[in-house]
Amino acid sequence: MAVSGVRGVGIQDATGGAGQVLAVYVARNVDRDAIPAQLETTVAGRSVMVPVRQFEVGVVKAQAASGGTELMQMQMQDFK
Repeated sequence: MAVSGVRGVGIQDATGGAGQVLAVYVARNVDRDAIPAQLETTVAGRSVMVPVRQFEVGVVKAQAASGGTELMQMQMQDFK
C-alpha cells in the first residue's frame, strides 16, 4: 500500500467466523482516514469488496530464531 505509515499487510480471520479481512499494520499517529474500510478487487472475474482492519504497531523488527530462521515481532494495539 502506498500510504505513508503502512508497515505491512496480511490476511486475518474476521471475528465471529465472518470470513477474512485484510490486516493493515500502521505506525502510530498515522491518518486512519487514509486507509479505506474496504477495498474492491476482482476474484475469478467478479468484483469483490474486501473488509480492511487497521492495527497500530510499535517497533517492527526481525529477530533470529533457533535454526537460523527469522521471526517478525511487533507490538500491536487494535485501532477498532
